[in-house]
Amino acid sequence: MSLTWSESREIGELLFEKYDSVNPRSVRPGDLLKWVVDLEDFTGKPEGASEDQLKAIQAAWFDEWKGEYGDD
Repeated sequence: MSLTWSESREIGELLFEKYDSVNPRSVRPGDLLKWVVDLEDFTGKPEGASEDQLKAIQAAWFDEWKGEYGDD
């Protein structure tokens, strides 16, 4: 499976699996960018990320986290 910036839902799920105890809302954009690029199946380039794509990934990750831990 090869992921790029447009697969925000899949990336969010992988981030939740890898960092399940981290509240996604506490992650700084620079850290989020690095964590996405470091995912094993991610093939996109760091410079290819837009602010909107990072927000979509963070929102997808938060949806997963919220299902496990609630809104807090």
